[in-house]
Amino acid sequence: MTKVIILAGKAGSGKDTLKRLLVQYMEQDGMQINNIVTSTTRDKRAHEVDGVDYHFYTSEQMTDKLLNDELAEAVVFNGWVYATEYKALSKDKINVGIYNLAGAEALAQNPGLETHIIYLDVEDSVRLIRYLDRDEMTKDKIREMFRRYEADEQDFEDVEDIATHIFKPDVKASPEANAKELLSLVKEILK
Repeated sequence: MTKVIILAGKAGSGKDTLKRLLVQYMEQDGMQINNIVTSTTRDKRAHEVDGVDYHFYTSEQMTDKLLNDELAEAVVFNGWVYATEYKALSKDKINVGIYNLAGAEALAQNPGLETHIIYLDVEDSVRLIRYLDRDEMTKDKIREMFRRYEADEQDFEDVEDIATHIFKPDVKASPEANAKELLSLVKEILK
């Protein structure tokens, strides 16, 4: 069965950093990893690379993929479709990806996948400070921060019903130390 490790968390929870380090440590540990690149219909941002950050498709292309049963899951978020193509998953490797809770839940409902949803539980105050430290704060960025905070409160309301595991990073430890703890959890999950 295709194994999928899903990291989910609110904005500023450290998903990208922990995923990058987790994949690095899993590979160093001899595990065969597939970094999941999901697909979307939203516009590509200036810093994003097609096929690295996402696979970017038009609505028509995504509809064709859905109709041709090429998608393991698909959800609508902020008016855009986000999906995982079957070809983005490897049957022979451990698949690792970051998902919002709706995408994680949709992927978990796919009977051909063994999914493990790990919720990164980080205190709100820590997340907000991280968000403020990302770059220069403008009024628009502050508004976006509060919008995301409010959206996360709603989006993660049922997290304990959806996540199969809760991981609470130690905010006083380094990202590397937290990733090693996360690796221990993943090894336990995959036994």
